[in-house]
Amino acid sequence: METISALQGLLGGAVVTTFIGYRLVWRRHMPLFESWFQLPIRRDLDTRLLGAATLFGIGWGLTGYCPGTDGRLAGGAELAAGAVLVAMVAGWWLARRCSSAH
Repeated sequence: METISALQGLLGGAVVTTFIGYRLVWRRHMPLFESWFQLPIRRDLDTRLLGAATLFGIGWGLTGYCPGTDGRLAGGAELAAGAVLVAMVAGWWLARRCSSAH
């Protein structure tokens, strides 16, 4: 039960921070630390996006580790968290390499 409330706190904090942050950026018409920003223009769902989302969900479901907190866990004594972190970095590298080939 404690894990559920911690997750709810994490997600709730992220939603509130994002909500306030977007309102501030839109009011200023520019970001705080850059001279301009670009919003995504693609809104379609393609096989690459769906495949990546599926792999992400499977990995998270099989390991039980949230990618956002896995870096913190990898510094601890849990070997599984370190293995997940290594696999995540390898996946990012592979995705970059494959997308630059197109």
